[in-house]
Amino acid sequence: MNAFYRDHADVPIAHSPTAAEYADLNTALADQEPPMNEHGPASYDDVAAADHLYVEDPYAPLLWQQIVEVTAENAFTDPNQIPAERIHELNQQALAYFESCYPRSRAPGYLRERTGTDLADHPHYSAGYAPGGGHSLIRHLTDRGATHVELEQAGLVSARERNDGTKHFRDFFRDRLIMPIRDPHDPAGETILGFLGRRNPTKTDNDYAGPKYLNTRTTPVFTKGAALFRYAEARDLLADGALPVIVEGPMDAPAITPGSHGTAIGIAPMGTSLTVNQIKLLRGTVDTVDGRDRLAVVTDSDPAGWTAAQKAFWHLTAADLDPTHLELPEGLDPADLFETRGADAITAAIETRVPLGDAMIDHLLRTSGPRSDTDVRQELIDQIARVLGVRGPEVWLEATARLGNLLHLASGILEHQTVTESMARDRNRAAYAEARIDDINDEARKQTTKRAPQSRRRATEQRLGASSAATTRPEQGVRPSAGPDMAGPSL
Repeated sequence: MNAFYRDHADVPIAHSPTAAEYADLNTALADQEPPMNEHGPASYDDVAAADHLYVEDPYAPLLWQQIVEVTAENAFTDPNQIPAERIHELNQQALAYFESCYPRSRAPGYLRERTGTDLADHPHYSAGYAPGGGHSLIRHLTDRGATHVELEQAGLVSARERNDGTKHFRDFFRDRLIMPIRDPHDPAGETILGFLGRRNPTKTDNDYAGPKYLNTRTTPVFTKGAALFRYAEARDLLADGALPVIVEGPMDAPAITPGSHGTAIGIAPMGTSLTVNQIKLLRGTVDTVDGRDRLAVVTDSDPAGWTAAQKAFWHLTAADLDPTHLELPEGLDPADLFETRGADAITAAIETRVPLGDAMIDHLLRTSGPRSDTDVRQELIDQIARVLGVRGPEVWLEATARLGNLLHLASGILEHQTVTESMARDRNRAAYAEARIDDINDEARKQTTKRAPQSRRRATEQRLGASSAATTRPEQGVRPSAGPDMAGPSL
């Protein structure tokens, strides 16, 4: 090595400091180091109080992750795009017009029938009506200075291009009960991002009246996955400890709130699976240390509703929440329950809610098949362990003991599988939740495939039966059958 350094004189030779030099260096560093309480926490207690900023959590983003990245799409604003403030102003004007049309429509009667109140004098909620003509809102707002371009960008009108290249504008909402979607980040709860419209209840899909529920399309101020219906109006109640209840349909939200006399708040994700932004809003109302279960999910009591509840479970547990579940009578949703049985039934459902994870395990036990089958037992153990693994260690001891006795499992089998699933989940919570949701979707597709051949065979038999009845001459004095009842569903 000496020969190497001698031949390469330009290579720096490392210097080993003496003991005295080390002491001088430590003194210099101490002089340069700022006090602990000046730029950082003084203790681990202060780190805990800082909400664990250094833990990667998509539901509580780090401070530097909140900075909007400058990309080609947002580096320069569109010169033709109207400001957000103007869209908010147009939405306020539109709501005032919808409210003026409300008393003369059938919408108050429908709301009164479904939720017990027409919301006309409600201090927190608003309702209106969009006439069915197709141009009334356009005339009203253009008379007040709005342009068609502004109304289109605000999502209040829809445009269709004619053959000659000109545009034809129509009101986006027609013959609908209208309810505003307010900005969840506005402390006053007054800013309107868009609207949700309920179709005329006397019309069905066969009447070309559009979907049952229609929300404002994506605009510069509104994205469906970034807001929760009825959240902004109830921020004060939620801050005071009201129970947030995630419902499936928009009309279920106003049923939960008055039905519980304000102790619970109905909130709807507007037809989408829960998004990260929506869960952030919900998580802000829940104590994630001592009140992870201060959140409820209620859906329609049918297979589709149960599927939605299970998906909500995996989304919420990815954010370290442990949701509860409101069990409803067969065939009823919260709005139906409130309409037919009143506020006491809603209150009873809230008071008797159970952990959604327990409800999912009970469903697995009922539908798993013969437990003497080895494959069924192993699949049951895997599914139960996944549910327990995301709920947290505080529930493992009691749950594994109860289920181990129920399934006659050797000691440690369910416990080991639960810990294994918990470790797999902690590696990437979001990916783990998505994998479970993919499992639910795969199972739904399998069930659809199983039902499809039988459905096609039944439809063929019905067509053959109808054809045979049509070609058979009815006997004298006997009226021919009228065929199946084609009346629409009762409302």
